[in-house]
Amino acid sequence: MTREEITALCQRQLDAWNAHDPGAIGAFFASDATVHDAGGETAAGRDAIEARAKAYMDAFPDLRLDIESIEVDGNKYAYQWKAWGTNTGSLAGMPPTNKSVMLEGCDVVDLGDDGLIHDETDYWNEASMMRQLGVMAEPAATA
Repeated sequence: MTREEITALCQRQLDAWNAHDPGAIGAFFASDATVHDAGGETAAGRDAIEARAKAYMDAFPDLRLDIESIEVDGNKYAYQWKAWGTNTGSLAGMPPTNKSVMLEGCDVVDLGDDGLIHDETDYWNEASMMRQLGVMAEPAATA
């Protein structure tokens, strides 16, 4: 795929996130794809990837993502994103906090020759989200 095709694919994937459509998100992935979260979680298979997306959409019904930048190298690309939303739904078993978050991260993606995502690793600061939600203390100041 060309850089332009990959950039357009990436934008369509974020459009699916912004449309809050887990099925549309899953359609970008091979049936045996994996999504690795830098926090240690792995979603293996399209169904698990869709369930992961739905969990975030349920926790943040107004979730919005934007691409900040994208770099392409062959069938691998990385994009920096910004996301924000208000936690009005349960998140990982925690009750809603009704607080808003703004997060920045980067995803590194491997596309197969079939044009589907086969592997994705998401890098973002989960502790920052938990602090913004008020469920984790701010780090102690150091001198």
